[in-house]
Amino acid sequence: MKLNSTQVKSLKDGVHADGGGLYLVVRPTGRMWQFRFTAPDGKRAAMEFARVGDKEGELSLTEARDQARAYRLALKKDGIDPRHKKQLALNGDKTFKEFAEEQYPDWCKGLSSEEEKQWARSIADVPSLHKRKLHEITTDHVLAALKPIWSEKPVTAMRTRQRIERLLDAAKALKLRVGENPAMWRGNLKYLLPSPRKLNRQKSKGGHAAIPYGKTPALMVELRYDAGVVARCVEVGILTATRSQEIRLMEWSEIDFDKRTWLIPAEKMKIKGEVKPKPHLARLIRERAPERLASVV
Repeated sequence: MKLNSTQVKSLKDGVHADGGGLYLVVRPTGRMWQFRFTAPDGKRAAMEFARVGDKEGELSLTEARDQARAYRLALKKDGIDPRHKKQLALNGDKTFKEFAEEQYPDWCKGLSSEEEKQWARSIADVPSLHKRKLHEITTDHVLAALKPIWSEKPVTAMRTRQRIERLLDAAKALKLRVGENPAMWRGNLKYLLPSPRKLNRQKSKGGHAAIPYGKTPALMVELRYDAGVVARCVEVGILTATRSQEIRLMEWSEIDFDKRTWLIPAEKMKIKGEVKPKPHLARLIRERAPERLASVV
């Protein structure tokens, strides 16, 4: 049986159900509206959300029912836990860009100096998210932010998506937003955006352009001052005229520094067809090749 306005004022101490998760809690200290529900994690929960009455900040029976209905809809549609509403209201003015700039510098500590620059570039690549409040961001917003760069630079765009997902996961952990992560790939953006791997293969069908021979010395100087592992791999590839896969799978046992040779096992070579592959002996053709190899293996 639903409550009526007379009962709301006259019922004695106890908990009285109105239906739809709404309860009237009567204590010697006062009357409160309570909402009981099943939280997104599957556990039963209860939350007192307002005093009974007609004053400012208090709710009548009709108003309490409207509020309980809003809680039920938010739970069903977006998986929003009503207990987080207050915290969202207190922190709801924080934008995506503000939160990102607070978080990622700490995440980059102890990593390559390039990591923080890459984060900054990823945030710069999605300007439409910058002023969005964290709790407002939906899949539509993330989709609109990624589409301009998705086909143009698919690999970079996928990394940007991963960084957006991490930021929104962190925001949820800090109770700055609720619900599913709108930037997640599986079960979400995977069905709305073309595969970045396929796009990247299409873009690279013609092969990578070769650097002019005259610019090679300058490239080698730049590589030498780059502390990243990728730079070492490129440098070793140039010095030994080998493929990237062979460099990435290189092992110490394959290298003879005294003879200045690198014996690449047949199973690591890119050979197709019926021809049986043979081990390949790569010469360390430059003075610094052994030293650069040591940075990769």
